[in-house]
Amino acid sequence: MVKTLTEIFTESGTIDDFRKNVMQHEGRFPFDVDDMTGLGNAYLKRYPDSFENRNSEHVLLGYELVRICITEKLVASCEEKIQAKIRKMFGSIPCIDPCAKELISDMGYEASCMVLGEMSRVLDDIKFTIETMKPGVVKERYIGGISKFYNIIYLLKMSMEKYK
Repeated sequence: MVKTLTEIFTESGTIDDFRKNVMQHEGRFPFDVDDMTGLGNAYLKRYPDSFENRNSEHVLLGYELVRICITEKLVASCEEKIQAKIRKMFGSIPCIDPCAKELISDMGYEASCMVLGEMSRVLDDIKFTIETMKPGVVKERYIGGISKFYNIIYLLKMSMEKYK
């Protein structure tokens, strides 16, 4: 049986433990509104926060939790042979250009564009799910966490154009 993100988070002592545990699931975890909300509530239980009482470290941790989950969903949409490159790009902006060059060299421009298109589709599906969440701190963490991915997708597209 697949563990929920809430269970994985609750069992993980640190953000790095959470990342390792989520990565082991290879993107095969439920990620609907209830799952997102459950993870968000577990996060808020461990790191209490509200709109009136902000702790910037806790806010950034919330964004990172979201990014870990989204990264693994996006990585799972790709062929296994390129997953490490994709994960690397989402983890480090300076890696985007060299990874784009490698992707095009390894797969060709058209196949790389298909990968980009599929990741964009998955990201849009996740964004749609986030938009259906109830307003509040949990939804705010997801909105803050997902924004980075649109920037990375844009930068990846620009890099790919260079190596066409």
